[in-house]
Amino acid sequence: MLSVRTRRATAAGATALTALLTAGLTALPAHAAAGKLTISGDAANALAADGTPKQVQLRIDEPGAASNEGLTYTFDTSALTGIATFRPSASCNVKGTVVSCTDSMGPYAEAQPQLNFAAVAGAKPGASAKLHLTATTDDGATTTFDTALTVGGTKLSVQQIPAQNGVKIGSTVGTGLEITNNGTLASTQTNIEIFSSVALPFHQQYGNCKYGKDANGIASTAVCTIDTGIAPGETVHLDPMQFDVSSQALEDFVEFAVSPQPYDLTRFSTETFTQGSGPHLTLGKPETPGQGPSTVADLGTNSGAELDVTAVNHADYVALGSWQPQAGGKQGTLQVGLRNDGPALYSDRAGSSIADLQVILPAGVKATTVPSGCLLQTHLTDAANRTMYRCDTKDTQPAGFKITFNFGIQVDDPSAVRNGLVDFVNGEAPSDFDATDKLDFDPNPANNSVQLAFGTQAAATPSAAPTGAAPVAATSAAPTTAAPVAPATPAARATEAAAKPAGQELAFTGGGSDAGAIAAAGGAAVLLGAGALVYAARRRKAGAQH
Repeated sequence: MLSVRTRRATAAGATALTALLTAGLTALPAHAAAGKLTISGDAANALAADGTPKQVQLRIDEPGAASNEGLTYTFDTSALTGIATFRPSASCNVKGTVVSCTDSMGPYAEAQPQLNFAAVAGAKPGASAKLHLTATTDDGATTTFDTALTVGGTKLSVQQIPAQNGVKIGSTVGTGLEITNNGTLASTQTNIEIFSSVALPFHQQYGNCKYGKDANGIASTAVCTIDTGIAPGETVHLDPMQFDVSSQALEDFVEFAVSPQPYDLTRFSTETFTQGSGPHLTLGKPETPGQGPSTVADLGTNSGAELDVTAVNHADYVALGSWQPQAGGKQGTLQVGLRNDGPALYSDRAGSSIADLQVILPAGVKATTVPSGCLLQTHLTDAANRTMYRCDTKDTQPAGFKITFNFGIQVDDPSAVRNGLVDFVNGEAPSDFDATDKLDFDPNPANNSVQLAFGTQAAATPSAAPTGAAPVAATSAAPTTAAPVAPATPAARATEAAAKPAGQELAFTGGGSDAGAIAAAGGAAVLLGAGALVYAARRRKAGAQH
């Protein structure tokens, strides 16, 4: 695993559509050129011979168009006679064989129609027809899209891969794939999507694969096209592949997805793909170059497998905090945060915060503004009348990651002793003034907290910069007026964290007896952003939480 819990909105689905939806789930939609109406979706869809409905999912985009613009899409079902029937929704009007549906483009000038089709009883396996769809928006933009509807298909299954635990940094791990077609039709091409990260980079490239890496250098994807089909009942073996165990490896995985249809690379909005070099990846038998994909698609929904890798490594997390007084100490800015001093990358499999900051304010000190992502823990009571805010951090944090939050603070008596505390706990641990649920992968708990004295004096001298990787990300959430709110659920916290804006960094003190000072970074910080979201999303779908 890559964390205690994580992502997978992944490629584990074995169809090109799954890859398309994976990109959509990251909340980082890829759009076509501004002003151009486009439709994207699977080039082929498999219909179960028993008449089970198939949901054909499409995406319609018009970048730069007005929000909630009206949309109409039409198609003629006459070509489907004897093969498939359409099951209209309330938004569709059917006149003879012509179907007209209405929708709107939504706030981001995009729509995602879902059309239900089913195979006609007695239709011959392999029978196929083209669905030709035309879309038009209220501003006059129009475009068309074709997809094949085929009765029957492959049903690819991949044998699960044993985990590899206790591996050493600097070594390699490897695996092949055993793929079986349990469907009714033979494919003519096999497409493999392989997802990894900076923790387990590809050991070598292959000439029939395209390689992409997100802008932040965290997530890596290879999409391989093998001109070899798989017949019903046949089992094939993908050539063994190797992955390097880098210094950032800790609890990670490599994810594989298999499809008879090509994956839509335009949906990977954060990655630019380049053609690989070297030998061809094969299924243990010669390719038949040039035959390409047929109209055969997959009937399954999870044609994938995962190699889980646990390395002998750790990540040292450091709590950060500083008090910058103003107006004689009666008010000021409290900046809190955490930093991953590495060497390992860590990511949460559920897409939740890895470590939540707990900000404890003493009696007589209150927050006048609260940054986005931090919530007052109204359910907690304390004999000393302290209050606690809990701040959600990101779900993917490579070595060098740093995140900060700025509170506006008011102090009733700056001359009195007012000691506060900043610490962090496992993102799934409950809030507790005496919480001891720390991070099991962090061998140095001494720097997991910072004590702060609220008064006329600023925090102590800045602490030493981390000795590990250079910071790759830092955020400072914009403050909002303080208001008591209920504690967030993990899902709500994850949503809030994804929306945090970038901001300015101040000087702050790293906590713990061995923490030195860190100089003010000053200047706008860069969000970890799309790459981390993509990475965490893949992790969520990759499997059960650990």
